[in-house]
Amino acid sequence: MDANTKANSNKAGMEKLDAAHKALHAHAKKVLQLFSQEKILEAEAEFTQLSEVSDTVRTLLSQPGLLPTNSAYHSFFEWSKDLEVGDARIDAQHQKLVLLVNELNRSLVQGQAQEQLQETLAALVDYTQTHFRDEEKLYLATAYPLKQEHLAQHHALEATVTKLQAEVTAGKTLLGADAMAFLKNWLVDHIKGTDQKLKEYLCSA
Repeated sequence: MDANTKANSNKAGMEKLDAAHKALHAHAKKVLQLFSQEKILEAEAEFTQLSEVSDTVRTLLSQPGLLPTNSAYHSFFEWSKDLEVGDARIDAQHQKLVLLVNELNRSLVQGQAQEQLQETLAALVDYTQTHFRDEEKLYLATAYPLKQEHLAQHHALEATVTKLQAEVTAGKTLLGADAMAFLKNWLVDHIKGTDQKLKEYLCSA
């Protein structure tokens, strides 16, 4: 493949990636809107499309030579089937959290201004709180034996990210790789650990 052909191929691939990335956000937003309107069947159908678009993004990102190794388009946090808990609304919200973490990391990699980073972090903090409240509705009214432990973990993360947000806003600290690693690892551990236990309880109840 000559240089011009390769360049044209990469350009086409990037255009597909950009379109898929925008579609991913649109589907995630639509899923949450439908759930908030209690249109459950429509929301679940939209979630299926969200999963399909997510697979498309992963496939495009895996194409050799499409992106440079250090490209900001490489997902910092990859969604995978083993993160699903079986509740369409919660799975959609988890995917949205993954998207927001990736957006924050992308902003860092691209060297965006602190004001932009603060806006992205604020969106992540706000959405985390919204997600936690919705997730808690699933188990606080049940006999789920780990609900207090689960609730404590939610409160701990909220306190940590709220403190981080306050320090970034006040200029006392800068967002960096350590903060991103913490956010990613906490979400992976929480979803694969505590949330999977909730899944097991809900499936057996």
